[in-house]
Amino acid sequence: MGDPPTVGLALIARDEARTLPRLLASCDGAFDEVVLVDTGSTDATVACFEAWARTQARTRGRVEHFAWIDDFAAARNAAQGTLGTDWVAWADCDDEIVGAGELRGLAAAAPDDVAAYSLAYDYDGSGSHTLWRERLVRAGHGRWAGRIHEVQDVQGTIAPIERDRIRWRHHGDSGSDEHLGGTPRAERDLRILRAEVREDPYDRRAAFYLAQTLADLGRGEAAIAAYDRRIELGGWEEEVFYSRFRAGVLRADGGDWPGGLAALIDAWESRPARLEPVHEIVWRLRVRNQHRTALAFLAPVLDAAAPDDQLFVHAWVYDWGLRFEHTIVGYWAGDVEGALESCDLLLRRDDLPEEHRLHVAANRAFCVERLERERAAAR
Repeated sequence: MGDPPTVGLALIARDEARTLPRLLASCDGAFDEVVLVDTGSTDATVACFEAWARTQARTRGRVEHFAWIDDFAAARNAAQGTLGTDWVAWADCDDEIVGAGELRGLAAAAPDDVAAYSLAYDYDGSGSHTLWRERLVRAGHGRWAGRIHEVQDVQGTIAPIERDRIRWRHHGDSGSDEHLGGTPRAERDLRILRAEVREDPYDRRAAFYLAQTLADLGRGEAAIAAYDRRIELGGWEEEVFYSRFRAGVLRADGGDWPGGLAALIDAWESRPARLEPVHEIVWRLRVRNQHRTALAFLAPVLDAAAPDDQLFVHAWVYDWGLRFEHTIVGYWAGDVEGALESCDLLLRRDDLPEEHRLHVAANRAFCVERLERERAAAR
């Protein structure tokens, strides 16, 4: 039968002493080898890792150093290349790995034609925004590309594993955000992405994340221009859709409601299963007291399920967001019984945020009162 395959974990870090302990605690006993490639920490990151490694009887823990060159893919390739295991996993230092101890069994059971496994990634830490990433890859079958928002190019079949027991959970509190050369993260990202776009104006991924970063920095007009450029480049439909959607939001936020509405409609037309533009249109119409128009957009999609897309699906929109809008616009547009039904459906949910629950309870009371008045008047 031979020895079972070994599994390693590749990490890159800089000033992660605050977040690293949580990740390492989730990895106790789970890996045959863990390498941390440090890109220039000035805090206790290295000491924290070495202290953890000394507690791991069955894990070879090593620290390597990499001179930072504004290239995340290069750093990840360096980390991955130092591992001597049969399979390689990776994580960010502000992640934790739920069920890490099951990765060895997953590798041992892998068919010969599987080069990697794609596993769930709870990006916001709550499970409401789940992505799928290639997290367990046969050694020599994956290589990173992209200076920032890097992706792993896997040679061979990628098998998705839908197991709740194994998943990555992102907490988004990385200490490196403010400590890469003393530059805030978004400004650092902007510098790297602008360099990538200058080198290759047709790099779709760099163009998309340039727009995203400009939006994060509050540079609305520049972000709109960057999103429009990404739309022109075509390619991956989900990314083009999201560019249309974000450009519409930014136009509306900037005071161009006609342009924003047109862009949001274009986004929905381009990908009808994605209802984030509908939700955006409905609430913006609601605050303008255009309730009947809002209901016309909303009514046909109230019971729609979330799509199988992976890129920035706002699960809450499908879970309760559209229904929440219906509790308000339904009341004002004359669909009071429908609004009451939406209130009751939402109040049965365990995942409705408390602030919204209070609003829904109040909306329900308004609906009941109005229906009682109408029935009394009809008698």
